[in-house]
Amino acid sequence: MDQPALLPRPHGRLAPDPTRSAAVALSARGPGAGSATATGRYGIAIVQLVLVLVLAGAMIVAPPAKGRILLVPLDGGGRDGLARVALGAGAALVDAGPFRNSLIVSGERSALLAAMRDGHMLVLRAAAGGCGDKGQAL
Repeated sequence: MDQPALLPRPHGRLAPDPTRSAAVALSARGPGAGSATATGRYGIAIVQLVLVLVLAGAMIVAPPAKGRILLVPLDGGGRDGLARVALGAGAALVDAGPFRNSLIVSGERSALLAAMRDGHMLVLRAAAGGCGDKGQAL
């Protein structure tokens, strides 16, 4: 390891050069080692990236205000209970959902969320239909 450079003092003694010894100490640990600013910069970038991904995911699964909505039971109940809640909220049954006992309905999100007081179902955005699907009610 390099020895710090010595500077002459007015009284004839030698003193370490503070700028050189700091540079030697930093180079011995490597660039950015122990630097709070480097760690903080990457930490903030990671937090921002995670936040963007979470918000994008939420936008993908958030149900529309009005339109096709996927209802998924959380309590293991059947489609009958979901159909009663959906019809009671003024929604029309469209199709069976992609998950076990789930339903796709066409209606208003606010009415479905109000009807879901007990919290035993998940309300999500329904995926777009396949080729030739007209989205007609059952």
